[in-house]
Amino acid sequence: MDNEDLSKEIEFSESCMNTKKNYDRAAKVEEARCQNLLYNCENCLKTDFLCAEVCCCPKAHSFCLICIKKLVEKKVRLRKLEFKCMADCPEDLNFDMLLVSFFYHLCFIYI
Repeated sequence: MDNEDLSKEIEFSESCMNTKKNYDRAAKVEEARCQNLLYNCENCLKTDFLCAEVCCCPKAHSFCLICIKKLVEKKVRLRKLEFKCMADCPEDLNFDMLLVSFFYHLCFIYI
């Protein structure tokens, strides 16, 4: 097998894995929808997030992990490690919750 064949095989395998992940997520979203357990991001306004795909402030404002990641990157660049709610409420985002959410997100990507 030459490099080109190997590249095609890797691309095909990754495509199959992504298809399975998308199918599995779609099934989880549908199940959560039936139980009214889906979340919306109050920052980017996208919908249909699973509980593990969002972080919430103590007042229940929910934000997707992509928006949280952008917030954390911005704050770290500015050397400000205070993570306030993005919905203009006075609450802080819970740091332990952020860590758990990112850990789950990493597991979801690589499994």
